Amino acid sequence: MDTYKKISEIDLLNNPLSDEQIKALALEIALEPKRWRIVHHASGVDLVFDKETSHPTILKPKETSKLLKLLVECERSTSL
Repeated sequence: MDTYKKISEIDLLNNPLSDEQIKALALEIALEPKRWRIVHHASGVDLVFDKETSHPTILKPKETSKLLKLLVECERSTSL
């Protein structure tokens, strides 16, 4: 018997980013901010879109909060 699931039964967001992955993303955005776009989706997730490669990263609200906090820290450290 095959154990296939319908797409509607799969939690596509059950793959959280690690703190290290969020830090790496924040650094990439801080180095080239014009390359990136952050869009809030009505479903509650945020899309971080790399305009150069057309690669989206889907973030849950807690991941977005961590990312934005790190971006503020990056901005503060470069403005000193």
